Amino acid sequence: MEIKIERFWTHDNDVEMLYKRPRVDYRISEYLFDFINQHILTEKKVMQSGMYDFTLFMKIFNPDEHKFFFENSYDTEQTKYSPSIRYSIKSKNINMFCSSILFNAQMTPKEYVEIVYNMFALYFTLRYKKLTKTLFDELKQKIDYNYVNSFEFPAAFDNQKYMLDDSTIGINPVYDKEQRKWVSEREFCIKNEYLKYFREQSV
Repeated sequence: MEIKIERFWTHDNDVEMLYKRPRVDYRISEYLFDFINQHILTEKKVMQSGMYDFTLFMKIFNPDEHKFFFENSYDTEQTKYSPSIRYSIKSKNINMFCSSILFNAQMTPKEYVEIVYNMFALYFTLRYKKLTKTLFDELKQKIDYNYVNSFEFPAAFDNQKYMLDDSTIGINPVYDKEQRKWVSEREFCIKNEYLKYFREQSV
């Protein structure tokens, strides 16, 4: 079995949203999958061969804008989950979505674990009938928070590793018919903008 786990932070072309993403080490997500694999998937002979690409999509939940949800037993008033599956020839690409008002730059590793564990749990309980919520709830009590908290927090930018971190993106893009291309109000490099903001905050 080969596993790849990526994170995508939705900023909706709003630079202020960029500063609010969880500053948690990417390896914590990998630990959670390995933990689940060791204690549940291996024992139940689930996903023990093949290639799987997980993408964790995260955004801040806005009750005024977000009205339609995938109803499930993990949802709360503050956090909404939704998984989807997209297959390719050589791998299974699994997208898992979470909108939560708990996402912010001060979110602790423990708070992050609570949400991401549920993202994995929801996917597996929906995808495999022999994997139950009770099974995941019981295992959740055994998460090694000493290990989780051993990672630097806030994590350095290079240890956050969200998708597009090396990209330049535009704010409020509009299509210019004369130029026949998309033109943005302002463009910024995610890494440079992020580091500049938190460098100024620490002064």
